Amino acid sequence: MKYGLNIFLLTILNGCVAGPPHLSPMQIEKAEHLKTYTKNETVDVPYNEIDLIEAVDCTSIKGVSGHDTTALFNLKKKAVYLKADAIIKVSCRTAPLVNDCWAPKSCTGVAITWKK
Repeated sequence: MKYGLNIFLLTILNGCVAGPPHLSPMQIEKAEHLKTYTKNETVDVPYNEIDLIEAVDCTSIKGVSGHDTTALFNLKKKAVYLKADAIIKVSCRTAPLVNDCWAPKSCTGVAITWKK
């Protein structure tokens, strides 16, 4: 019974992603200019990884799908909230059924800070 409940909860929670945090105007400006690197790009500057982050968007008409640019901006807002200097290993895709949205856009990446 205990294992069945855990599997049920994991299945339910797997389809949920927290929205972007509320940021100050200064943080929003930083997010607009935050550098991102795709999985194919190398970063030549030493860095520390903060955390793996994910963001989704489902803002199209009727909440059926999302936009890559909005999902990426939501990812940047999460990174700024974590005090990141950049995001590496960024990839975006259409995800299946997240937060009651049929085809949201989902972006993932690793928030990093530059080593000093």
